[in-house]
Amino acid sequence: MHKTHFIISFSLLALSCAVRPPATPDAARASLVVFSRYSADIDSMRGSGSVEFGQNGERASVAFDISWHGDSSFAMEFSLPFGMTMASVRSGRAGKWIVMVADSSFEVLPNRSISIGREFMDYPLSWSEFLSVVTGRLPCLHIFMTTPDSSRIDKNGVQLTWKGQKWDGRVMDISGIIDNKSLHLSEITWRDVKERWSFSAENFKGERAKEYRFVQSNNNYFYVKYHSVDFHSRAGKRTTF
Repeated sequence: MHKTHFIISFSLLALSCAVRPPATPDAARASLVVFSRYSADIDSMRGSGSVEFGQNGERASVAFDISWHGDSSFAMEFSLPFGMTMASVRSGRAGKWIVMVADSSFEVLPNRSISIGREFMDYPLSWSEFLSVVTGRLPCLHIFMTTPDSSRIDKNGVQLTWKGQKWDGRVMDISGIIDNKSLHLSEITWRDVKERWSFSAENFKGERAKEYRFVQSNNNYFYVKYHSVDFHSRAGKRTTF
């Protein structure tokens, strides 16, 4: 009798430990706060992956490698499937960056709009903003310290939204989604209210996203997908996948 009672009690205890409580808005915001702190603490990173483009119904994909030790010391290279370099961008002198496309090269200022091909030109991003996003240093993360404008709970998790956030003259609505099962981040999205485009950080491992998706209202897009990456923080933490 005592043995049966012990087995039942132990089983109930194990079951209660295995079943996690559902995500709540407070738990979701706590996860976003942790993410924002790690994002702001990135000191250096290197990685490789692919960039997929969708332009007017046509699709293409190229590989990339990146090494970043601050905006004054970085290199990002795009190559075709057989290894031939098609374009690159790297830090240069006097605060300028050097862009190479095929056999030509030119200098750009980091605050100028991207002009590395038609796949990028429709997005209102500067060179430095694009580099900041794909190295995980995302904008407006301080807002996660504040109370969201709205929250929604469904079977997939909790979505928190902050409206009308300012990012270098843009007006952005920012949403963070926490998975209901793992209680981990699953997606953060920035939507430009006026220009009708968005980008999102997705497929998280811990506090780092493995994918960044840029989408326009006409469904043109490009996706940056990391296959491997190595992050180092100022606090000495290392994240790899």
